[in-house]
Amino acid sequence: MKTKKILILIPLFCISLFSCNKNKNNNEPSTVDPAGDDDIPLMDVSTIKGSLLNRNKNPLVKWEGRYEYKAATEELPSTMYLYHAATGFTVDFIGTKLEVSFVHYLDLDGFNNVNIYYDYAIDDETLPNPVNRRFHLSKDNVKETITLCEGLTNKQHTVKCLKMSEAKDAYTGVYEIKTDGKFVYRDVEADNSHLKFMFICASGGSGYGALAYSEEGPNAKSRKISNSSALHSFNYLTARRFNADVMYVATSGWGVRYPENKQISQVLDKVGVTPSNDVNGALTTGDWNKDKYIPDVIIFNIGGNDTKNSAFNATNYKARVVEMVRKMHSYYPLAKMLWTHTVSNAGGYAISELTAQGIMSEGYIYESIIYKVGHGEVGSGEGTYGASEHYSLKTQIDSAKKLTEQLQDLGYTPTVDPVSFSDFNFEIEF
Repeated sequence: MKTKKILILIPLFCISLFSCNKNKNNNEPSTVDPAGDDDIPLMDVSTIKGSLLNRNKNPLVKWEGRYEYKAATEELPSTMYLYHAATGFTVDFIGTKLEVSFVHYLDLDGFNNVNIYYDYAIDDETLPNPVNRRFHLSKDNVKETITLCEGLTNKQHTVKCLKMSEAKDAYTGVYEIKTDGKFVYRDVEADNSHLKFMFICASGGSGYGALAYSEEGPNAKSRKISNSSALHSFNYLTARRFNADVMYVATSGWGVRYPENKQISQVLDKVGVTPSNDVNGALTTGDWNKDKYIPDVIIFNIGGNDTKNSAFNATNYKARVVEMVRKMHSYYPLAKMLWTHTVSNAGGYAISELTAQGIMSEGYIYESIIYKVGHGEVGSGEGTYGASEHYSLKTQIDSAKKLTEQLQDLGYTPTVDPVSFSDFNFEIEF
């Protein structure tokens, strides 16, 4: 049972921009946060806020993707900021209702000018959700409380909520999660048992315009935030087949080395990208602890923006590709890597240099050729388009199928059925 009820807590005003698991339940006393001492279990917690958002031991929330906790200021409460696409949270609770309070603002003057989209799943549902649970944070509000569910059977439930929108469009965070019952402590071992995927990409892998659909041509539809969704990208749809956790380090318009102000290789160690949409803005976010999330699979889909840039230099680009791949391999030596491309110039430069440097022969990175825009399987993605020269959802599904088959050849076993295009007619912009 679903309700998307919005309670507007604070009207828009100008503020300054600053930078389904089996769980255990502890019943040791204390219903208040013990001065941030996360070694001490609490009892019957019905509201998660303040430092309870950020407990390292006995956690109440599984934070998804990259995130950053910021303590309260005069203007805003303590908040867990969710930067990149597909960031969010999973909670388990015993009760009938769940409300989540979000901070939402976008531009450098502190005013919103876009809606931010999320999707969520209850219990055994999967994301992206064919049950219409998508909601947005309104551009007219700085804070909003969203009722994700109510009227449920009074028993244990799981809610997973992920951001569909990209970092540059969606500067937001969670400052309170509330139930009419009590939250259940995370089983950290179970949470960590999932496969983990990391995506280093730009718009092609971030679902840019994926919820638009046309058979007329690549520009028949224009990209909007409302018709874009990382959860409908080939990256996410591939990870979904393996019931994997996901982490994006990605923003549309960015490259490996070019444009100069949008080099993804320069922000791999930062938590996120801000609405300034450049390296300088990303460097104001926190340092990401690389040991918090150890990926099993890293998928690259980046480089097209490099070759289109007027300053493009092939030698500099190839050197940065090698540097980035080696850096990620030094962090995660057991991870399998896929360098995806559409037989593009960017892909050709990258693969040729990785081969020349002997990296392709080392057995941890593989070339993956996916479909071009407007192509896909006959009867599926072939002849279909999303928005503004990007994939349709049909081609996203077809490219995810290719990557899934390649990962099967590498020894991974899919456990979840693929999505169907027709399941999402309710949110496709035809």
